[in-house]
Amino acid sequence: MTDGTDDGRLFEWYRTYIGEPDREVDVYLGFALFFAGIGFGIAAFVIGAVGQLTGAGGESADFVYREAAIAAGMLALPATLSSVVVLLPVSKRALYGAAAGSAITLVGLGGFIWAYPYAWARPPGPTYSVQVLFVYGVGLAALLAATGGALVAYHIDRAKPRPGDFTEADEDTGEEITDEQIEQDIESA
Repeated sequence: MTDGTDDGRLFEWYRTYIGEPDREVDVYLGFALFFAGIGFGIAAFVIGAVGQLTGAGGESADFVYREAAIAAGMLALPATLSSVVVLLPVSKRALYGAAAGSAITLVGLGGFIWAYPYAWARPPGPTYSVQVLFVYGVGLAALLAATGGALVAYHIDRAKPRPGDFTEADEDTGEEITDEQIEQDIESA
């Protein structure tokens, strides 16, 4: 990936905001998940708005629009969070955690599609809303943990001093740095 060729806008964005990519698949998959998450979020809004604005079809059509909008929204968050983990140069453990969390959220989504609307929250029959939301929440928690861990690891890695950042001359100047010099540096920055 360091051959210096013009790889396109995605690689330009990656180099600008993250660094030099390790593999092409990280860039393509990461941005695909990110844009898919954005697309699912927009689709959820549009489907919900269309369902509300049209009002045609009666109660059963309302449930279809709501189910589609909620399902698209339930896909948006895991896709967007997964994109962060895939894009950042992180360990395999973070990638596995994100994959497991995403898989669990997909199980929760499947449960929602199965249960909504008749077994969702409409007594007197059995309702499964709490169970489905619990499964989805567990998956989302695992995904958030993987994403948060990836972000923290990435920022810690960026904050480490690199070889060549300091020289022996920087360490052995023999001068004391005064509070006034620090204040001047802060003001000039």
